[in-house]
Order: sequence, then C-alpha cells, then structure tokens
Amino acid sequence: MPHRLRVGLYTVGSLGFAMPAVTSAPELSSLYASSWWLERPIDEDPPSEGDVRGPLQRDRDRVLHARAFRCLAGKTQVIGTPWAYNFRNRLTHTLEVNQVGRSLARKHGVDEDLVEAACLAHDIGHPPFGHAGERQLNSLMEQFGGFDANAQTLRALRKLEIKGSGRPGLNLTRAAFWAVIKYPYRRDGEAPQDGSVPPEDPSLKMGTGGTLVARSRYLYDVDLEDTVRDGKTFGDWLGDGKLEPRLPPQSRLFAPPPQTLGCQLMQWADDVAYAIHDFEDAVLARFITKGAIRRVHDPLLAAVRREVVPYFDGDDEALYGAFGGWEREIESLLERVQEAIDPEAALRPTTRTWFGKLVDAVRIVAPDEPDDTTVGYSVDVSRSLRVLVSLLAHLGFELMIRDERIVRYLRKGAVMLERCFNEIAADPKVVDERVGQLVPRHLAVRMETMDERQRARTVCDFLASMSEAGLTHLHATLFETSGGSPFY
Repeated sequence: MPHRLRVGLYTVGSLGFAMPAVTSAPELSSLYASSWWLERPIDEDPPSEGDVRGPLQRDRDRVLHARAFRCLAGKTQVIGTPWAYNFRNRLTHTLEVNQVGRSLARKHGVDEDLVEAACLAHDIGHPPFGHAGERQLNSLMEQFGGFDANAQTLRALRKLEIKGSGRPGLNLTRAAFWAVIKYPYRRDGEAPQDGSVPPEDPSLKMGTGGTLVARSRYLYDVDLEDTVRDGKTFGDWLGDGKLEPRLPPQSRLFAPPPQTLGCQLMQWADDVAYAIHDFEDAVLARFITKGAIRRVHDPLLAAVRREVVPYFDGDDEALYGAFGGWEREIESLLERVQEAIDPEAALRPTTRTWFGKLVDAVRIVAPDEPDDTTVGYSVDVSRSLRVLVSLLAHLGFELMIRDERIVRYLRKGAVMLERCFNEIAADPKVVDERVGQLVPRHLAVRMETMDERQRARTVCDFLASMSEAGLTHLHATLFETSGGSPFY
C-alpha cells in the first residue's frame, strides 16, 4: 500500500514518480462522470430542453464566451503585443495549448470537454505585461493578500466573470475548478520554530507576525473562505472531505503539488506549447541564434538541472548526457536556420518532430490504489523529453525574456500598473471635491463601503483584467498631458 502524503491545501495519495501500471482509455473515460465531480457551488435551473450539452461541455463553453478569454488577445505571451503580429500572444498560445490538451484527452480517454475547459481557462488570470505585470501586482498587493496569476484565474472563474444568469462567476463544476488549480496552497502559514526560511524553496519568505509567506504559487484566502452552498466555504466545498484538510504553504517542500489528472494534462499541454512555440518565435525574431547555448551554457544547465533532477534520482551522468544530446541537436538546427533563405521552412520540420514526440510519448500511470480524486494518477514522459522541454523554456528565458528590448517593454508596463494602482487605490471614487470616479460606476458604487483591503483587491482585479492597450490608454489619460481623448 502506498504511503499517503499530506501536501499543499489537501491530503492526497501517492505522488511518486514510478508508478506500476499504464492505464487504458476505457479505465479513464468515467473518472469525471460522478455527481460529486459535476456538482456546482450554486444550484442552477435544469438546462433547456434543446440543450444537449453535458455539464463539462457547458463549462468549456462558459470559459470560451468569457470576457477574460477574449482579453487574452491583448496580452503578451513573450514578445510584446504591439510587435507580435507575426508571433504568439496570450490568446493564440491558449488556443495552441487547447489543441494539445484535446489531443491528449482524446488519446487517453479522459473527458475531452474537461481538459479543453482547463486549457482555455488556464491563463485568463494573467495580467497585462506578462510575468512582469504579475510580479508588480504581487508587490503592490503585498499587504492585501498578494497576487498570483493562477489564483487570479480561479478568482475570475469563481467571482469576476458574469454568466448568462447575471450572477458573478461562471459557476463551474468541481471537476473544472480542480482542473485549473495548479498550486493548491495557501499563501500564509506558521513559520518554522527556529525562524529560518527553508533554502529548498526560494518562493517562501518570512512575513510579519511570525508567519511564512509564499512569494508565488498560492490561492487567495479571500476566495477560499467565501461562503457558497450549505453554509460551506468555497475551500471546504472544493475538498468536501475527499481532498482536505488545508495546510500551510511550507508543505510544498515535501512533494509536488497535488494536481488532478485533468490539471496534469493541461499542465503538460501548456509546457509543450510554451517550450516549442516560444522557441520558434525566439528563433524567428533572432533572439536565439547560432552559438546561443554556448553563450549561456552554465546558467542554462544549472536551471535545467534544478527543474528535472527529481526525475533522475541522482543519475547526473544520464542528466548531463540528455542535456548534451539536445544541445547538439539544437545548435545544429540553429546553424541550418541561420543559413537558410527561408528560416521558418528550415525550422519547423524539426520543431514539429519534437512536438509530436512530446505529445505521443505521454503515458498515464495509475496509482496502486486509485480513488475518485484522480490526484494519484501521473502524466509520465521520458526523462530525456523532460530535459528538452526544460532546456527550450530556460533558453528562451535567458536569451529572450532577459533581453533588454523585452525587459524595457515589460518594465514600462510594470511602471504603468504601479502608477495606476496607486492613483486609483488612494481615492477610487472622487476626481475632485464634487463628483466623479476613476473606475466604472458599478465598481465605484460598491467600493464606497469597502475597507482598504477589499478596495485594493477590487482595484487589482480591475487592472489585471485589462489588455495592454487598455492599460496604456488608462495611464495616458491619467498622467500624460498629450494622452489623447478619454474616449477610445
């Protein structure tokens, strides 16, 4: 019998990397068919007689029609949206993740609508200006519960989007919520008695009042503690006795996050699309050129090793061998691309081959004692392919995301977020002594009765939901003498 691990927000089953048996499609097809998975936080009227969709298909469609989903078209993937007409933005990336996730679900017999819903929703909490915007909002919200893109995705699905009934939130099923929760941890927890911060996880820090605070990868307490059906909090409803109790953030040190199978498939689809497609964009935009890996070899190898070392179980020789093999293949590809008349035609046959390997090689491994939470299942690929994904992702970070041209654009966005947040949070309603508001009227009216913490969260939600063009326009009308018309 496998040991039980109490990790993250909930207690889960064995999460070891070596599982005994690969599952078959029929075995997985009914995993999310139970009434427990299909329950919603708020009861709804039965669908109309002509609505032939199932609950998970309705979840997918609600995400697809959400305002936050449309807004992804105006948010940076890696290359800033003003120059990304030939490259990916956050929406096109999401559609590519969705295609990979759908293929994986269909191949392995996991509910396709569920995985699609998770893939379409996985980035809707991202603010304008990518991870720079995320870090800036997290800093601004330090005293008010923080900001995390995955937590904001849950918040958008749970509260901020409006479905056809007019009620806040899309009222998704329990299965859909769990499929988008990558990091089911709380932000705050008790600090170690010796006052130290565990060095294994730099995302943790000492907070005020003797608490340990997560710098990233957490959920908001305000959302977990919101009351839903039968007097339960949303966090209690999510777990409902099967995936609990909630535990402090330092539990992330002891095991990977407890992710449901649907979430794991979405996560791998995201990793594959991010690694391959951002590499393609970086090469075609000439951020990554021949000799690139040699220029950043040591930090690149160190970053890859940190990420994949759990899968190698101390076998550094195998790890370094896999890294070296992919390094040679990538450098050979970059040389061909740089010498080609049509770089894209020289690039894509190889990246398509990699892409196919990363999708086709996936195996779903069952735990020794399956239960209906699905967290014991594991999405498994070879160690070598994990090295490829990690290498491509970190290569893009070293040579594109850290490039001064990208950094300047993202820094400008972070400054605009800071100035707009401080201006609106200081006094969101009154423009002068007589009348007016800086935010839409429906927000201003509600904010009149809010305390400082609630007001900060509302301003954060308002700014995080904006496209980069929308935020740039707001900043111009607030602060620039030549900011143009207040009308779009």
